[in-house]
Amino acid sequence: MKKHYPLLLLSVLLFAGALNSQQITFGYDAAGNRVSRTILIPPSSAPQAVKIYESVTEQLGDERQLKIYPNPTKGILTVEIIGGNTEDDIRFTLYNLQGIILQQIESVVGSTKQVDMSAYPIATYILRLHAGDKIIDYKIIKQ
Repeated sequence: MKKHYPLLLLSVLLFAGALNSQQITFGYDAAGNRVSRTILIPPSSAPQAVKIYESVTEQLGDERQLKIYPNPTKGILTVEIIGGNTEDDIRFTLYNLQGIILQQIESVVGSTKQVDMSAYPIATYILRLHAGDKIIDYKIIKQ
């Protein structure tokens, strides 16, 4: 049993370090159902993990906020960018899991874009955000 203590300690330390790098809060409706998850990411970090939530509200830097909803979707996915420099180049690319580009969406800060996924089969997709030198992937489920 003592052989597992170093591994357990290492796991706890790594988990604690991951929690300190970002702040996560949850939003609930009046019935107590979780409806959103907000992740505050420090400007210096660039997450590479694929995320899946029922909706995403993410702080990108100090001035920009990103919202993606609903996830899972039955057809129309809404992508909203609030704040930040209006001259920044922000775009989204929708991929299937084979890596094939299905849509490229040019986005303007302060706007809402509708991504029509109704023609695609029920599956999992990747929505990739390109904002300057940041690339963040989001896992999208089409029902």
